[in-house]
Amino acid sequence: MINFGFDSPLVVGEDNQFLVPYPNMFSKDVYGFDIEPYNKKYGGFPAQIDQIHKDDFIFLNGKSIFSNLNTDLYKIDINTVDYYIDNNLDFLYSILIWNNDIFDKDINLDIPPKVKNQIKQGKCKFVIFYITEPWFMYQHCYEWLSNFSSKNELNNNNFIFVSSNLIAPEVKDEYVKEKIIIDNFKIIEFNYFFHRLWFFKENFHKESSKHLYENILVENLHKLRATPKEKHFLCFNRKPHDHRVALFAEIITNKKLKDKTIVTLGNQNMINGQNHREAVRRFIDKNYKHGHERLYEFVDNLDPNKDYLYDTESMEQEQSVRINLDVHHKTFCNVVTETITSENLIFFSEKIIKPIFSLQPFILVGNRNSLKKLKEYGFKTFDKWWDESYDELKYQSRFEKIIEVLEDISEWDSDKIKRTLTEMEETLIHNFNMLMEDKSTKSFFNKLIN
Repeated sequence: MINFGFDSPLVVGEDNQFLVPYPNMFSKDVYGFDIEPYNKKYGGFPAQIDQIHKDDFIFLNGKSIFSNLNTDLYKIDINTVDYYIDNNLDFLYSILIWNNDIFDKDINLDIPPKVKNQIKQGKCKFVIFYITEPWFMYQHCYEWLSNFSSKNELNNNNFIFVSSNLIAPEVKDEYVKEKIIIDNFKIIEFNYFFHRLWFFKENFHKESSKHLYENILVENLHKLRATPKEKHFLCFNRKPHDHRVALFAEIITNKKLKDKTIVTLGNQNMINGQNHREAVRRFIDKNYKHGHERLYEFVDNLDPNKDYLYDTESMEQEQSVRINLDVHHKTFCNVVTETITSENLIFFSEKIIKPIFSLQPFILVGNRNSLKKLKEYGFKTFDKWWDESYDELKYQSRFEKIIEVLEDISEWDSDKIKRTLTEMEETLIHNFNMLMEDKSTKSFFNKLIN
């Protein structure tokens, strides 16, 4: 049992049962939304569950760490700080952040005195969860955590930062060795998107869901064998991050890849008006071995306000909550463009999970050593069938190598693709089962408890 303590509830059920917590240390700067309209709408909090509109309940509950941790895998309790103090129970006092604002802006975070007192007595730990976004990768973020710990007289036994950056603990250790920061907080990595399949409603951690997922595996295996492959590659991109724009440009202008790939890309307004022209020049310099001029010329004539679509009418809809299994089955290999390619970071989103779930091999355009990290979690990759040394390379060199791998595979005929998929079946089934086993989340909970 992990006890989560909150200052007060937002929503209560029958007999004032604690349902949704009021976010600890709340400010709209920290949590990214304003509570005041809801206060006015419901006449203050806590509010009874039957008073709350369904959409408001879903939104407010979704902003809680409680709703983002799977209670079917590990038992979690929520109650007030006062309840845990009165009953002499240990608890976590946590906040959930969604971006880098607390590191970049002068946002005041004050731990309540009674919580500080419980921390000093060893009855409470303060935890910051930052689990859905990849932006925890800069030195000043680590410095902020160390300074916050010193200011509040915390240490690495009672101040925990939970990060979706899966190498953040190692990066922190390096900063400690270099005496950039003090070793006065602990980082625990959390592979969040492997913990929650946003695109599939049934919770795979439930014992009652096992039969459903066994059936899905059988159905996907049948489609893997029976569905003709119309294209060599599938490469879905919504938000036009630099590497995605560069890959889109490379695919469309590369004679070996264009007609053998289903590829999409969102317009510049997906990321605050980011211009495709600037994006590709940030990612590809003039030393690009496959020829930068071709890519530059292409994006210079590309309409940045247009969505390049396949199976949706618009890119406005969040694609992380849906999966098109048919297109995964009728393409051979998924070219996964993860959220970001920066150093000092390994981050996995739902994008890498979709081919694993679909029994589809993949090539990963992400952070350096991402394939290595997947193997550490027990997954198998595809170095038996193509060169995966790109995983060890930096930046543009990694991208160049990936293009070479794609060009090699593009020359495979349908017979070779069919033979290769037959050879891959054991690996693809293994990866699906590893996803269902979810060892990384079990490891996270063990670290959090210890």
